Amino acid sequence: DVSGKTTAAELATVILEVVEPFDTRKMSGQAYDEASCMSGEKNGVPARIQAKYPHAVFTHCFGNRLNLAVKDSMGFSKVVEFFRVCGNLESYFVGSPRRMEVYERHCTNGTMPMGSTSATRWAYTGGLIKHILNTREVLIESFKEIASSRGRKWDSESRLKAGGYLRKLEDSTFIYLLELFDRIFNILDNLLWMLRSKALAVGYHEMTVRKAICLLKDIQLEPLLNAAKSEVTNSVLLETFSVDDVTGERVDPVELGREVLERTVECVETRLGSLSQFKWYALLDRDLSPDTSALVKSVYGDLFDMEQLTRDMALHRAGSDKDFPSNPLLLYKDFANYRIGGQLPELDRLLRLSLTIPLTSVSCERSFSVLRQVKSRLKTKAGNKRLSNLALISVNRDIASRLDLSKLVDRFVSIKSRRAEFIYK
Repeated sequence: DVSGKTTAAELATVILEVVEPFDTRKMSGQAYDEASCMSGEKNGVPARIQAKYPHAVFTHCFGNRLNLAVKDSMGFSKVVEFFRVCGNLESYFVGSPRRMEVYERHCTNGTMPMGSTSATRWAYTGGLIKHILNTREVLIESFKEIASSRGRKWDSESRLKAGGYLRKLEDSTFIYLLELFDRIFNILDNLLWMLRSKALAVGYHEMTVRKAICLLKDIQLEPLLNAAKSEVTNSVLLETFSVDDVTGERVDPVELGREVLERTVECVETRLGSLSQFKWYALLDRDLSPDTSALVKSVYGDLFDMEQLTRDMALHRAGSDKDFPSNPLLLYKDFANYRIGGQLPELDRLLRLSLTIPLTSVSCERSFSVLRQVKSRLKTKAGNKRLSNLALISVNRDIASRLDLSKLVDRFVSIKSRRAEFIYK
């Protein structure tokens, strides 16, 4: 329990107590976000743990890096207003069953679940923008029905809000920003999945970052704005979102989009441009060079016999009929399938190390998010074991959805005799 002890010293003590029973000689990495107590170079949690376990090299979570890059690039007043409107569109329907009924009635192709916004998870915001873009016509029809209603069916606040959101959805600049951010988030989502992949070597990671930056720079703004204007039939509503609500000055949509792209590229380059701490992955890409050899020796020197590692790599290259794989996961699978790990022990150890280094802390933090969903007011008396099992099922819902429930019931019944009848007669 660290609810009242969130200093770096206390957190490091708790972590060390948890890992103490394990073979700490094999502790090769640690990954956290950029909270002040976690990322401090001298007195942060990683520094305190690495002082005791030198091989536990700190990696700033790549998911958090990308999230911070996106957050830093969206600091314009007009962009902040845009995301606020998108979040309010979602809450307008989700907060009222009657409004949701109107929305669901206009979904002719089946109910489309509403997205959600998150100040710390931009992937959620990207999903909401895609949802608004795909269901814009449905939202317009829903708002028209509510805004044009007469009598006591809808209160004045609901009608006024519906009219305001309707004007936003019929505004060419708002549509233009929807299209722009949908493209930006698509690129960044793909980049995040690539960075989280444990099957990629560092060279491919760097190439992926460069490719994402090139795709961001290649986004054409004028065609997006022209396409947005062509979707709007009422010319009076073309420019309503192009005026800054704070300063009252007219905003050029193309200049705004260009500034968003420039800041996004700059933040991605700053946060993800350097992967120097993983340069030793180049050992898996090419011949053992003095630079990469010195780097791996400085970080994990006690774990490897460098001369033996050089011989192992030379032997593997000489005996391989195909190109030397740069993918650590595929290469390790080859070692397992052909059982050659024992013949090349140092290379086998290098491969296992490369697949162990944590690049993100997303999988760990996901458990906290799931716990907030699982532990509702109806489960306040659930024990730790039950909550842990429910959270495990929720995190791995893709696997759980493929299970045969009838077999689970049969297994549950066969464990011991029970009072309840589980077999339908």
